[in-house]
Amino acid sequence: MKKIFIIGAIIIIVLALVLSYYFLFIKRQIVPLMIDAVPTFSPGVGEGIDIYSKPVRISQKEIEKLVEYLPYEEEFTSSLGVPVTIVIPSSDLGPPYILTVQIFGIDYGVVPSDPEYEEMRKSFKEGAERAFIWIKEKGASPSKIIMNWGHKAFVQQTAEQWLRGK
Repeated sequence: MKKIFIIGAIIIIVLALVLSYYFLFIKRQIVPLMIDAVPTFSPGVGEGIDIYSKPVRISQKEIEKLVEYLPYEEEFTSSLGVPVTIVIPSSDLGPPYILTVQIFGIDYGVVPSDPEYEEMRKSFKEGAERAFIWIKEKGASPSKIIMNWGHKAFVQQTAEQWLRGK
């Protein structure tokens, strides 16, 4: 009887440790605020981003923590051998509530049926993760920042799709 109790307790402890590890380190994926999720004014009020909304104000405060460290640039080779460059330009180049993060070396136009699709997606995600780590090291929270991933609509759309896990 005592053996069964000890074995049961060990199984429960191991299961709890495995689940804790999964939810703390594997499942926990940083996803910044997507531009399409930012509150906007209704057409009758004037349209556009509601710069007085809480998410916009929080994003601006988080970006203010980074201003003294900008511009930022990092070059690395992804785990799949793709040369990648991360560029976060000075914050005075755009609205104070949007952080531009450009990840170069990625083919954002690659289609899912292309053999390079997974290589590009994974390399982009590695670049985004490095940017998130840098942001956290500087005291800001990437999950509270509205990020612009590029000046072309298809780059922004592809980046957001990949960050959402699609």
